[in-house]
Amino acid sequence: MEANARSLRFASESFDILVSNVTFTNIPTEAGREQALSEAVRVLKGGGRMRVVDEGARRHVDVLRRAGCTEITVRRLDWRTAYGVPGNQMILVTAQKGPSPPGRKSPQP
Repeated sequence: MEANARSLRFASESFDILVSNVTFTNIPTEAGREQALSEAVRVLKGGGRMRVVDEGARRHVDVLRRAGCTEITVRRLDWRTAYGVPGNQMILVTAQKGPSPPGRKSPQP
């Protein structure tokens, strides 16, 4: 499947887990990254979890919080994720989407 991260062709609350590896850093504008992160949260089910590995992942925390995520953690990964110069490791951000509003049913598989 080919898709644009800023406009995902999935119903809201379609996935339990979202994993991203160096996706958002390749979107050239801050507005585009925010839009893609908001889309990622939109397709995540209430209570679903996401893991984002990215070189600038710390900058995603406020966007994720505004999009309804909680339990957000940030940690630098170990030396095996270094790129460019020594000590330049990737960052892992984990988050959980808040619960779905009462009465909203997730799509059926």
